[in-house]
Amino acid sequence: MIRIKHFYGREVYVCKRINVFGKGELPAGTHTYAFRVPLPEKCPTSCEGSYGRIAYEVLLVVDRSWRFNNEYKKTVTVLQTYNLNMYPELRVPLKSEDIKYFCCWPCSSGPVISTLTMPFGGYAPGQRIHYVLHIDNQSRGYDLTGIEVSLVQLKVFTATTPHHESRSSTSTYCTTYQAELVRRLSKRIINGSLVIPSVPPSSRNQRAIRLISSAQSFTWDSIGSFHCTWRK
Repeated sequence: MIRIKHFYGREVYVCKRINVFGKGELPAGTHTYAFRVPLPEKCPTSCEGSYGRIAYEVLLVVDRSWRFNNEYKKTVTVLQTYNLNMYPELRVPLKSEDIKYFCCWPCSSGPVISTLTMPFGGYAPGQRIHYVLHIDNQSRGYDLTGIEVSLVQLKVFTATTPHHESRSSTSTYCTTYQAELVRRLSKRIINGSLVIPSVPPSSRNQRAIRLISSAQSFTWDSIGSFHCTWRK
């Protein structure tokens, strides 16, 4: 017997009620009312995902005496913007190393050691990410024939009921491919860049139901139909 267990997570970022007319009878015709709702800085960016969403709605209620009220909903988009220069940790260069093997023990060859470096960790849409990829191909039987670099969006969905549980999903923003040959038992330094498209900003609110961030991944191909992916 298969049991399905449901998880839920909910958090209210802003909730405000405004009376724009007051009491009395509203005459027939067109009426315009201005109102403002200040948004707290913690409000994350609106988004839709596989396991949930962050959404903001404006609800209009028309109170009708002795009748059911009329309700109208309108979804609005919220973007959590921030100045990258205000976060010193985003100006620190990024460096990460990964080791991959062709096949597996006991038939595995030597490792392929990949080191990816970028000048800093925070970017805005339209900027170009310059990266340096150091590849040390210690494999005795395989030559690397190409490098594919992608900008990937990561969404993490966090539930709190009945207990803490997380799920994640990814989507690719853009991809570039470089036909670079790295022969077996050799090293190469590959320079490249990737332009960030027009995308919503990441959410830095750590209590959000979903944390949105971007990562850079690369895939290298080799002679012999092997395909390996690494993500940072």
